[in-house]
Amino acid sequence: MRKIKYIGLLVIIILILVVGYKKKVNIIKEKAKVSIKKVIELNKEETNELLKELISKEEKRVNDSLKNETIILKINEERILVDCSSFEKEFDLGELNSEVPVKFSLENKNKKVQIKIMNKILDEEIEIKIEKIGRDIKIPINIVNLETGDGRTYYINTLNSKFPKYKTIGISPYSGDYYGDINSYNNDRKNKSFFIYKMNSLGEILYYKIHSASISDFKKTIVNGKIRYSYYIEDKEEYNYENVGYAPTKLIVMDENYKIIDIVSCKKYNNVPEGFPLENHDSIILDDNHYIVSTYFGENVNNIDKKLIEKSTGSRVVAAIIQEIKDGKVLWQWNSTDHPELYELSQEHNDYKNLQNKWADYIHFNSMTVDPKDNNLICSFRNIDSILKIERYTGNILWILGGKGDQFGLKEKEKFSRQHYARLLSDGSITLFDNGNKNKKSRILELKIDEVNKKLINYKEFYLNNHFSPACGSVNKIDEKKNVFMIGWGIGDFSNLENATEVDYSSNKKIFELIFEKNINTYRVVKIK
Repeated sequence: MRKIKYIGLLVIIILILVVGYKKKVNIIKEKAKVSIKKVIELNKEETNELLKELISKEEKRVNDSLKNETIILKINEERILVDCSSFEKEFDLGELNSEVPVKFSLENKNKKVQIKIMNKILDEEIEIKIEKIGRDIKIPINIVNLETGDGRTYYINTLNSKFPKYKTIGISPYSGDYYGDINSYNNDRKNKSFFIYKMNSLGEILYYKIHSASISDFKKTIVNGKIRYSYYIEDKEEYNYENVGYAPTKLIVMDENYKIIDIVSCKKYNNVPEGFPLENHDSIILDDNHYIVSTYFGENVNNIDKKLIEKSTGSRVVAAIIQEIKDGKVLWQWNSTDHPELYELSQEHNDYKNLQNKWADYIHFNSMTVDPKDNNLICSFRNIDSILKIERYTGNILWILGGKGDQFGLKEKEKFSRQHYARLLSDGSITLFDNGNKNKKSRILELKIDEVNKKLINYKEFYLNNHFSPACGSVNKIDEKKNVFMIGWGIGDFSNLENATEVDYSSNKKIFELIFEKNINTYRVVKIK
């Protein structure tokens, strides 16, 4: 009996649609030719879905005073073309935040049409603070023709629909927000979307930006009391050195309102041309218009020891170059190829004969930080398994920690491999994310060294389950009195593991976990107050 009722209901609705759309009788009749056998086979839920689909398709055929209306809506600096030719539409944004008011404005105005954003009339320009960003939270756009009363309601997704599904476990008692990126979708290589994001301790997105090419190293820096955000965006128009793990990029600098205030590339110095792209591993903002940045630069060199190469014509290598730029001028530049002793320290990508690869990525810079006690740089170089201290302005290498050239007498178990993200604690200790490629197990290291006598004073290591990240990754210590760390696990197989973990090693408890639905890779996830 119930199935017969559903069939009757279907017939009634079809008749109503036929009456309401006389000009489309033939189309409706075609849609009504659903076999009785098929309808009988449907359960209640399936029948309802069929009815909804049928009604929805008919409703989308509009023929009113708004059908030819097109509205150009501007949200901050992003334009959205609102075509009123259908009743239902949802729009994605490329960027949104829930911390500072968002500006909505019209680029074309029709006096007959009234537009409301979240129930606020948009005449020319209004500002609205978005209270929360989420997958199911939408911004309504109400459009009404004041003369005819015809209307539409469209929606803007607060969270871009391409942002991968995720969940968080736990709430951290430590202040600060999580800054991260979504580096790639391993299971969807054809339709890649890249994101940076800022997330609070509740797992709520506070800011995000999507890009069609890689976007990474998103972070907050406070300089002279000013908040500055920065990130790298890949420039696909630039030449990319083959089989080198990086992207040619520009550094984007934003103010506290997420407004872009500077775009940084290399400045001309020695053989580096003006505007040459940066590489995407790390940057330091010292002040407005004062940066330390890095690039990879292909060179044909002739200063490699003959025992490593026998080519008289030289070798093509990728030099790691660091520039300090202030007010558009280079204060100093460091070039790894000026230090030929580093060639023989290479553990990977050191095909100096260029038999397998066009370029030898022998050193591979990936992080830098300023030592506040002497203002010199502490840098990590992945492919020589080493941390170097470099004297600013002279470029002298003051010491080498780890790898073949280790000067601190590290024991075999104390040595690290393919490490990332070397940072300093207030007591001068160095923390780093040891990818552990040698043993296929990643860990966190905390090393206290005597720089004068070149000795290791204190050594701590921390593991978590069986996490292994062959590339990328980050770690920052949240509580220096306790062993509390924020870990971004970088690139690896995380289909059954979290992508980022805040963990208290004094109790061996996870405080916070970030888990993406798919096997997604990240570059870094850090926590910043």
